[in-house]
Amino acid sequence: MKHCGFLLFVSIAIMLCLLETACGQTLLGVLEEPQCNDRNGTAVRALFAKSEAGWISLSSQSAARGIDLEKINWVIGLHGREIGKIKTLDPGFSTPYQWTYPRDKLLNISPNQTIPRVADKLHLFAGWCRAPKNRPLVVVSNGSVSDPDNWEPFKPEASLIARVFVQFRKHAGPAVICPGHSDSSVVFSYTSNDLEALAGYKDRSGRKLISVRLKPRTDGCEGPPDEAWDSHTFLVTTQSTYLGAGLTLVDAGDYDANGKSALLFWFGGYNQDGYVLFSSDLAKEADYLWQYH
Repeated sequence: MKHCGFLLFVSIAIMLCLLETACGQTLLGVLEEPQCNDRNGTAVRALFAKSEAGWISLSSQSAARGIDLEKINWVIGLHGREIGKIKTLDPGFSTPYQWTYPRDKLLNISPNQTIPRVADKLHLFAGWCRAPKNRPLVVVSNGSVSDPDNWEPFKPEASLIARVFVQFRKHAGPAVICPGHSDSSVVFSYTSNDLEALAGYKDRSGRKLISVRLKPRTDGCEGPPDEAWDSHTFLVTTQSTYLGAGLTLVDAGDYDANGKSALLFWFGGYNQDGYVLFSSDLAKEADYLWQYH
């Protein structure tokens, strides 16, 4: 009798596991308004899965193979707090062009659910097309949205902008202007006074993130702008560390429940958008990027 009871318990456990998302595997994604695709409205994009080796990007069919995305329960987070829950269904996906998979692979939101929305008032999450009406929100399955490192926004002072200037010039490179809207460009010898801060964040230990760019001018040249006019993000402690161009912080959270906050950024570039995940020590963990043509 005890043996039969044990078998019944195991059978029930297996059934429950099959009903759960990937049998307890931690998944990280975003609730978003897909860029350059008005038909999709709001959808969920599954970005990363946690494995023993770390976070795995789900940006290809081969990488996503074995991850059960059919029915998932997600927790929606913002600023270290749970702001809602949502269920998704996998509509399936097929394409003769593998490069379109990370761009077009989306999960449908189950009907009759309340979808939280946070307006992108400052147009911070612009991509190849335009900024969405509402900003992306982090969603987690079998994980956490708490933020033990307590990242919060602050206004960077001019002295902090000056501290990252040397690193900015090294990575952003030269810039040109076209005085009087002429067809002839000249080198713009910019200084730290020509930089502006787009965003700043600091954590409880005093670490700071700052995103800066050259201030917009009326004498810019036509065509794709130099990288110096794009945003560039730095980690500032006792020294300045360059994180990358085109990054906008989506949120910070302890997504794999390891007691530390990872940081998820939106990335917008030339014919390329996506998301980049950094660990709590601001080392790049994984990215999920796509192109439009």
